[in-house]
Amino acid sequence: MTNDTRLKILMVATEAVPFAKEGGVADVMGSLPKELAALGHEVCLFLPRYGPIDPTHWGLQSTGVMRTISMAGVDQTVSILQTTLPASPVIVYLLEHEGFFGRHQRLYLGLDQRDEQRRFLLFCRGLLEALPLLGFAPDIIHLNDWQTAPCAAYLRITYRHLLRKGAARIVYTVHNLQYQGRWDPSILDEAGLDRARVFTPRGLEFWGDVNWMKAGIIYADVVTTVSHRYAEEIQTLDYGWGLDEVLFQRHPTASIGTPGIRRPMATWQPGIPRRRHQRPKRTIARRCGRSSGCRTIRISQ
Repeated sequence: MTNDTRLKILMVATEAVPFAKEGGVADVMGSLPKELAALGHEVCLFLPRYGPIDPTHWGLQSTGVMRTISMAGVDQTVSILQTTLPASPVIVYLLEHEGFFGRHQRLYLGLDQRDEQRRFLLFCRGLLEALPLLGFAPDIIHLNDWQTAPCAAYLRITYRHLLRKGAARIVYTVHNLQYQGRWDPSILDEAGLDRARVFTPRGLEFWGDVNWMKAGIIYADVVTTVSHRYAEEIQTLDYGWGLDEVLFQRHPTASIGTPGIRRPMATWQPGIPRRRHQRPKRTIARRCGRSSGCRTIRISQ
């Protein structure tokens, strides 16, 4: 690989083998950074430091980076630890916060817990605050699932300087579209995002809620999924979990495919079958509604 094609890639996730694993995203994040590093790219991985991630066992070292972030008037201080992905040059940064991560033995608290929203908002803001102090200016910021999707909103609204006037790109991977991180709009006050600016049909609003998965989809430069088949399925009425039109109506530069593979979305016209999963020989009336950023459409098949 020549020097002019060597990229700095930041991968942000909530789990990665061998540090923490609950789902398939951990396997991807434990292997993909190594493969990219083997191609000559400079890769860093950002994770939360959950309770089960033992600092002594993994040889975690302090970077000396600490940031205090105000959330709903309460100051939260985070620190950044560092190690490497085993058998690779990939640097792994872990965000430390005892109250939201360190004291918990479980990776996830549950979608019905407001603290689940708070902790991953803090994770996103904390890592973005820390990046300049760590001396890492990524060319690509790769986000995964709803928990890291707030990074995309922050990067477009309050941390635009990290994109270096378009020099950096956001990649968002959907591993499981069903889990979208929805919450009532009051969470935006804790997130530090201006409701008037982001809580719109073209922004984070989704049937009256904030939808962080939607944030990742609309604010990323490229959207990827875990497989070509899944990429096809989530753009259908049956498997889109309400976000199929949001995915399908992405701007013309959007792509859907597997990580590392760009495949442009096809252009769809009402009256032409979109995907094999739609029911043949009937008319489907679908009301997307104001909150999903769609309109009432009829698909004749």
